[in-house]
Amino acid sequence: IEIACGLDALVQGTRVAVAIIQQQHHVSSSSSSLSSSSLDNKNEYTRLMFMRNIDNAIEFLQWSQDRIPKDSKVGYGGLGYGGFVVMEQRLDVTGHALSAISKLLKFLQEEEEEEEQIMILT
Repeated sequence: IEIACGLDALVQGTRVAVAIIQQQHHVSSSSSSLSSSSLDNKNEYTRLMFMRNIDNAIEFLQWSQDRIPKDSKVGYGGLGYGGFVVMEQRLDVTGHALSAISKLLKFLQEEEEEEEQIMILT
């Protein structure tokens, strides 16, 4: 459950970080190009770090989901299956993961739309 909730937090954190980066970029656009370039590099590194951690969380959740036997009477197709100890799917874990993926897809779509607008304006 920690990874599923963490993924949700990473997606929200990425949205906040990107908003701050965009605000800094807007403010720095009036300053020298050297500091703007340095800021862009730092911001891109931060964004890539967030995305790498999001990818790692998704890969772990996929790996976890793949551990459920296909012939299992419960839990197959979800997350949080406990094997011999907990013989049920944890709907809360699956819900957190789906919520995070939904937010991530919306964020990526918004980011793509912003890039398209920038391309149109330039």
